[in-house]
Amino acid sequence: MNKRIAKYGLIILLVFSVGLFVANRYVDFKLEMGRYHNFLLIIIVIGILTTVIYYFLKSKITYYVGLFFVVISLLINASFSVDLFQTYAREEQMKKVDAIADCDEAEELFKTDLAEKKLKYFTFGIGQNLEYEIMLRDKYNLKVIHMGCLVRGELICYNEKVEEYLNMRK
Repeated sequence: MNKRIAKYGLIILLVFSVGLFVANRYVDFKLEMGRYHNFLLIIIVIGILTTVIYYFLKSKITYYVGLFFVVISLLINASFSVDLFQTYAREEQMKKVDAIADCDEAEELFKTDLAEKKLKYFTFGIGQNLEYEIMLRDKYNLKVIHMGCLVRGELICYNEKVEEYLNMRK
């Protein structure tokens, strides 16, 4: 093993891991790290300690143990980063939907979505019908958004516009 790669590679991975941890934990409090935070902090501390021990002892076993913990913490932090990105994307999408107050605004959103080729279809109810959602996605290229139990009339207007458009395309 190239000692230079081992030396700097471990530090670079550790810095990335700690950086992602700080970003995930302190930049956005909406991310639900809760129960994983302490676990992840312990893994990072073990990674730091084994890295420090490696630099003093130059032992291969401490290098591999340190590498193991650093890579595990990096993977978990990367997973949280993906969750964070998806949360932001969903919030941005829902801002437009929540701003709809009546059928006229729903029609405007439909026209905008049609121009951008990003049509949506809103489903309602206690449970999701995954087969139906997959069919809408695959057959009609619609982004299906499940809204839960509360049926909003303005979103029904949007769905009706989508259905009219799809019927005209046939």
